Amino acid sequence: MPSQVKLLTVIEYFRDSRPWKAHHSMCPSWEEVEVAIRRMENYCFPIVQLNLTEFDDDENIFNVIGGVGRYALFRMTGDWQYEDPNGTDDPVHLWDSDQGYECLQRNVLIDVERVLGLANVFYETGSYEAIEIAARAG
Repeated sequence: MPSQVKLLTVIEYFRDSRPWKAHHSMCPSWEEVEVAIRRMENYCFPIVQLNLTEFDDDENIFNVIGGVGRYALFRMTGDWQYEDPNGTDDPVHLWDSDQGYECLQRNVLIDVERVLGLANVFYETGSYEAIEIAARAG
Protein backbone atom coordinates (compact mmCIF):
# COMPACT_ATOMS: atom_id res chain seq x y z
CA MET A 1 0.00 0.00 0.00
CA PRO A 2 1.48 3.39 -0.94
CA SER A 3 1.94 5.97 1.80
CA GLN A 4 -0.68 8.64 2.37
CA VAL A 5 2.07 11.13 3.33
CA LYS A 6 2.96 13.61 0.61
CA LEU A 7 5.35 15.84 2.58
CA LEU A 8 7.82 15.25 5.41
CA THR A 9 9.05 18.40 7.13
CA VAL A 10 11.89 18.44 9.63
CA ILE A 11 12.56 21.69 11.46
CA GLU A 12 16.17 22.40 12.38
CA TYR A 13 17.34 24.99 14.91
CA PHE A 14 20.93 26.13 15.33
CA ARG A 15 22.81 26.79 18.58
CA ASP A 16 24.67 29.73 16.99
CA SER A 17 21.45 31.80 16.63
CA ARG A 18 21.04 31.33 12.88
CA PRO A 19 17.36 31.31 11.85
CA TRP A 20 15.63 27.93 11.91
CA LYS A 21 15.36 25.96 8.70
CA ALA A 22 12.67 23.65 7.34
CA HIS A 23 13.85 20.57 5.43
CA HIS A 24 11.17 19.20 3.08
CA SER A 25 10.96 15.79 1.44
CA MET A 26 8.17 15.07 -1.02
CA CYS A 27 6.62 11.59 -0.93
CA PRO A 28 9.09 10.37 1.69
CA SER A 29 9.88 6.72 2.24
CA TRP A 30 9.14 5.20 5.63
CA GLU A 31 12.91 4.94 6.14
CA GLU A 32 13.24 8.75 5.76
CA VAL A 33 10.49 9.29 8.32
CA GLU A 34 12.05 6.80 10.75
CA VAL A 35 15.49 8.42 10.46
CA ALA A 36 13.97 11.86 11.07
CA ILE A 37 12.14 10.71 14.22
CA ARG A 38 15.13 8.82 15.60
CA ARG A 39 17.32 11.91 15.04
CA MET A 40 14.98 14.13 17.05
CA GLU A 41 16.35 15.87 20.08
CA ASN A 42 14.92 18.70 22.08
CA TYR A 43 16.96 21.56 20.65
CA CYS A 44 18.30 21.25 17.08
CA PHE A 45 15.74 18.77 15.68
CA PRO A 46 12.61 19.07 17.85
CA ILE A 47 9.88 18.88 15.15
CA VAL A 48 8.91 16.31 12.54
CA GLN A 49 5.71 16.77 10.55
CA LEU A 50 3.87 14.34 8.28
CA ASN A 51 1.52 15.98 5.82
CA LEU A 52 -1.12 14.46 3.58
CA THR A 53 -0.78 17.34 1.10
CA GLU A 54 2.15 19.20 -0.41
CA PHE A 55 1.17 22.37 1.49
CA ASP A 56 3.15 22.97 4.68
CA ASP A 57 0.29 24.93 6.28
CA ASP A 58 -2.31 22.16 6.00
CA GLU A 59 -4.35 21.75 9.19
CA ASN A 60 -4.22 17.93 9.15
CA ILE A 61 -0.45 17.78 9.71
CA PHE A 62 0.67 15.04 12.11
CA ASN A 63 3.23 16.56 14.48
CA VAL A 64 5.93 14.82 16.49
CA ILE A 65 7.53 17.24 18.97
CA GLY A 66 10.40 16.64 21.39
CA GLY A 67 13.08 13.99 21.36
CA VAL A 68 15.50 12.16 23.64
CA GLY A 69 12.85 9.97 25.22
CA ARG A 70 10.02 12.53 25.46
CA TYR A 71 7.66 13.01 22.53
CA ALA A 72 4.25 14.59 21.99
CA LEU A 73 2.04 13.63 19.03
CA PHE A 74 -0.79 15.86 17.85
CA ARG A 75 -2.82 17.13 14.93
CA MET A 76 -2.15 20.72 13.88
CA THR A 77 -5.82 21.69 14.40
CA GLY A 78 -5.55 20.69 18.05
CA ASP A 79 -8.53 18.34 17.95
CA TRP A 80 -6.38 15.22 18.41
CA GLN A 81 -3.34 14.48 20.50
CA TYR A 82 -1.88 11.36 21.99
CA GLU A 83 -3.11 10.76 25.51
CA ASP A 84 -2.13 8.12 28.03
CA PRO A 85 -5.17 7.58 30.29
CA ASN A 86 -2.81 6.63 33.13
CA GLY A 87 -0.78 9.84 32.78
CA THR A 88 -0.96 12.92 34.97
CA ASP A 89 -1.81 16.57 34.48
CA ASP A 90 1.72 17.64 35.47
CA PRO A 91 3.11 20.17 32.97
CA VAL A 92 5.96 19.07 30.72
CA HIS A 93 8.18 21.33 28.63
CA LEU A 94 9.38 19.92 25.30
CA TRP A 95 11.45 21.61 22.61
CA ASP A 96 14.08 23.85 24.19
CA SER A 97 14.83 26.11 21.21
CA ASP A 98 12.61 28.99 20.08
CA GLN A 99 9.24 29.15 21.87
CA GLY A 100 9.23 25.52 22.96
CA TYR A 101 6.17 23.39 23.51
CA GLU A 102 4.17 22.74 26.68
CA CYS A 103 1.85 19.81 27.27
CA LEU A 104 0.70 17.53 30.07
CA GLN A 105 2.58 14.44 31.19
CA ARG A 106 -0.31 12.29 29.94
CA ASN A 107 0.44 13.57 26.41
CA VAL A 108 4.07 12.43 26.45
CA LEU A 109 5.39 9.15 25.08
CA ILE A 110 8.77 7.98 26.37
CA ASP A 111 9.33 5.04 24.02
CA VAL A 112 10.63 5.97 20.55
CA GLU A 113 9.50 2.58 19.23
CA ARG A 114 5.93 3.41 20.26
CA VAL A 115 6.25 6.82 18.61
CA LEU A 116 7.47 5.15 15.43
CA GLY A 117 4.63 2.64 15.54
CA LEU A 118 1.97 5.35 15.79
CA ALA A 119 3.69 7.52 13.19
CA ASN A 120 3.75 4.51 10.87
CA VAL A 121 -0.01 4.07 11.29
CA PHE A 122 -0.47 7.66 10.12
CA TYR A 123 2.10 7.18 7.35
CA GLU A 124 0.18 4.19 6.00
CA THR A 125 -3.41 5.32 6.59
CA GLY A 126 -3.44 9.12 6.92
CA SER A 127 -6.08 8.55 9.61
CA TYR A 128 -6.21 9.97 13.12
CA GLU A 129 -8.94 7.46 13.92
CA ALA A 130 -6.54 4.63 13.03
CA ILE A 131 -3.86 6.16 15.28
CA GLU A 132 -6.36 6.41 18.13
CA ILE A 133 -7.29 2.74 17.72
CA ALA A 134 -3.61 1.76 17.64
CA ALA A 135 -2.84 3.92 20.69
CA ARG A 136 -5.64 2.30 22.72
CA ALA A 137 -4.52 -1.17 21.64
CA GLY A 138 -1.18 -0.52 23.25
